[in-house]
Amino acid sequence: MRFPHIAACLAAAGTLVIAEGQTAQELIDSVLNPAPGSKSYSSFSSEIYYNATLFGQVSRVSTNYNRLEASARLRLPPAAYDYAAGGAGLETTVAANRAAFDHLAIVPRVMRHVQPKRYLNTTLFGRNIPAPVVMAPVGVQTLFHPDGERATASVFGELAKENGYEVLVVTVDTWDLGWRTRDLDRGFFPFIRGIGVQIGLEDPVAHKKLGFNPLAPNATAEQKQTAALYHVIATSRGISPIWGNLPLLREAWGDGPIVLKGVQSVDDAKMAVEHGIDGIIVSNHGGRQIDGAIASLDALREILKAVKGKITIGFDSGIRSGADIFKAIAIGADFVQIGRPVLWGLAHGGAEGVRHVMKSLLAEFDLTLALSGLEKLEALNQTAVIAR
Repeated sequence: MRFPHIAACLAAAGTLVIAEGQTAQELIDSVLNPAPGSKSYSSFSSEIYYNATLFGQVSRVSTNYNRLEASARLRLPPAAYDYAAGGAGLETTVAANRAAFDHLAIVPRVMRHVQPKRYLNTTLFGRNIPAPVVMAPVGVQTLFHPDGERATASVFGELAKENGYEVLVVTVDTWDLGWRTRDLDRGFFPFIRGIGVQIGLEDPVAHKKLGFNPLAPNATAEQKQTAALYHVIATSRGISPIWGNLPLLREAWGDGPIVLKGVQSVDDAKMAVEHGIDGIIVSNHGGRQIDGAIASLDALREILKAVKGKITIGFDSGIRSGADIFKAIAIGADFVQIGRPVLWGLAHGGAEGVRHVMKSLLAEFDLTLALSGLEKLEALNQTAVIAR
């Protein structure tokens, strides 16, 4: 046997089962080099252990959110870190988002038939996806790594524009900025500096109104600053979207699904159903808009009681681990979005850091599902959690 220490590790981890006619070495090889399509997300943990044991390779990106954030803080300029970590006012909504998860406990089942390969796939708006986890629409990512959005896009798949947009997600809770004290105390507003306004800078209508192209090779620094200011003022004038805007939005978008992000009220969820909206994302923008607001997970539970089955329901604000994903899906969310963890991963080497974070989240979710006695995502429901 070439790796007796690995066999010992496998044996120590649980019952070592060898199929009839299979040698111990063949078992090890099947784990180290699994057949295509046979791996579960949780095999990432084995990958980490094996790389460390066999090759002395340990990732600098932590699998623990708290350590990941602490490490990112050391790597980032203070203004960039505070922009992502901060919330509105005294940041009580940020704390409430986390506390809501802590008040929900997982109730695992044992002695159930669970295969090594679990099935986390689901269908959203007619498309099958491998897991109910997507990235939240986080902007200004170049604050955290020079590659910015390009790095995260390389991990989450091909750019949507290349494949054709299929679902329109409209954020309805950030038509004006919340009272973000960390940014206010620094006077830090990246958009005015031309960060996170690429869409505005590329807009031909804006070019016509400005009288110049700020992306032209001969564009001056003053022109670029003017273009950034124009975009910020044109898109952040403090004008709230209203339900009466939806017919125009539907006419412009066509028959494709429309999703409203930022819903926290049961009444608003019902209004979305009444207006024929295809989906909502229960979100308080990570606690960045209103201080003292309802925790997003608490809002999700109430909204599910009212409109579950009538509309697709996504969730974000507060997810930090695979166990958190498990809890949100268990109480009824159709999918979840990941925000801050992706940014902290981005701060650790760009795409590679993001990839490590997402693999960690999916691995823990997969493992939590299995250790709770479940093999398929569709079997996960409210019986798997309890309030405490």
